[in-house]
Amino acid sequence: MHLRESVPEIMRILRRFETANNSVGAASTHMWLLPYLPYVGEKEHGSIEFKYRYLPEFFKLTEYRRWSHFVNLGDHADCLAERPSCLQKFVFSTGFHNAVTWTERLNLLEQWRDIASEYRHLNLTVYEDFSMYSDQSRLYLRFVVYQSLCVLDCYFHICSGVFGCLVYLNIDLDPISMTTLLMAIGFSVDFVAHITWHYYKGDFPSKRERLRHALASIAWPMFQSGMSTMISIVVLTAVHAYMVKVFVKVIWFSLMLTNYWSLIHDSYSHRFTGMSVVVLVVFLGMCHGLIVLPVVFAALPFKKAKVSHEKPHQLTIMDVKPPLGRQSNQA
Repeated sequence: MHLRESVPEIMRILRRFETANNSVGAASTHMWLLPYLPYVGEKEHGSIEFKYRYLPEFFKLTEYRRWSHFVNLGDHADCLAERPSCLQKFVFSTGFHNAVTWTERLNLLEQWRDIASEYRHLNLTVYEDFSMYSDQSRLYLRFVVYQSLCVLDCYFHICSGVFGCLVYLNIDLDPISMTTLLMAIGFSVDFVAHITWHYYKGDFPSKRERLRHALASIAWPMFQSGMSTMISIVVLTAVHAYMVKVFVKVIWFSLMLTNYWSLIHDSYSHRFTGMSVVVLVVFLGMCHGLIVLPVVFAALPFKKAKVSHEKPHQLTIMDVKPPLGRQSNQA
């Protein structure tokens, strides 16, 4: 700001934002320089050349006090001595409208950033309340496709394992068994999700320590929940309904009872047809969560990056070096 051309350049920047696409115009602009320069003119008897020394008294006046929130001042002694360190950073805002969809917001944000990129020597930074969502929208397609493929791969492996085991239980893929599979597969997902979450959140530098922490935290509760689920459906074996039998049979098959069932009469084995799905899926989920997944984690070649636990700075223009600008989208 101590350079003679700084103020005119900042005003030209402001004018560019006020005339950009979808801009409300000067009526929506909040810029502390607009009232401050006339105030300097009164003090300097007509000259409106920017001065640092009037800033402290300007922001103390009742009618101008609200502008103090737009400026971060340094030491008042620096202001009186006309040192540039007096003014550390400041913001201005102007309104935009007719940006309803995220695509429109993203296009506007890119236009604002293009303008700001032309003034890198001023460290101009654009801020918009929903900029983080606009930035994420550019990555949605790639991540959605990647995540969808991962989900399909998980479904394929889960279903292929369950369907393969159902062959030994003499269960056909009828509407009842398919509906039961949809309900039962959720059990296996829960087991894997819990162990993965505890492994990821473990605050340990070594992957083996994080794996030990995850198993110590969740292995026993996972085992209890799986066994309690399987034990609780034992009473359903007394119900002579095909749907109930299909729902129950898979669980007990997963408890390595296949050999036992193979020695039983076909009519008695048919009673357990319903239990198969749930028991099988719960057992497979426990095996994957407590055995397979920990082995995979232990074999991974990378280490978890250290994450700072310090509270992040508030997302605001005041965190950036001067001078800079701020735009608020008023759709």
